[in-house]
Amino acid sequence: MPTSSTSPLAQRYNRMKTSKTFLMIGNYPDLKDALVRRGWVEVHASDDSASAAELRFDLKWTTKARDIDHKTLAPHQIVNHFQNSYKALTTKTFDIKMYPKIKARKEVADMREAMRMQITEEAREMMSTRIEHTTKRILSEKSLIILLSCFCSCCFC
Repeated sequence: MPTSSTSPLAQRYNRMKTSKTFLMIGNYPDLKDALVRRGWVEVHASDDSASAAELRFDLKWTTKARDIDHKTLAPHQIVNHFQNSYKALTTKTFDIKMYPKIKARKEVADMREAMRMQITEEAREMMSTRIEHTTKRILSEKSLIILLSCFCSCCFC
């Protein structure tokens, strides 16, 4: 027989059935406040005495991708990490941790590119010089042939 005053646990359960629910692993007070203001209800692993992977939630927000079992997600459930994705694409914390390494790799790549451009420029200069010398040699040989042919035609060899 239902009583006029239901227990807080029953009220919370009824809200969870009718509202959007979220599970948060980590300290995100601003996100939590924003969701609660919008009518979302937070669920905890202890609420249903089930593991976090078996909980009913609409949104799961966590710092670590390994906290999410993508195989057991229902179609309506949303998570903040993509499956099988590179971390730099999905989290800012990874970007901050990896920035020194990424910066060092970029500097090495920039140095290699500069060296490649230097080598390419030197090769262009060498080719240009070689073409110039070859052209001068060919022209001087033709001039000599023309000069000799003129000389020979003059003296009737």
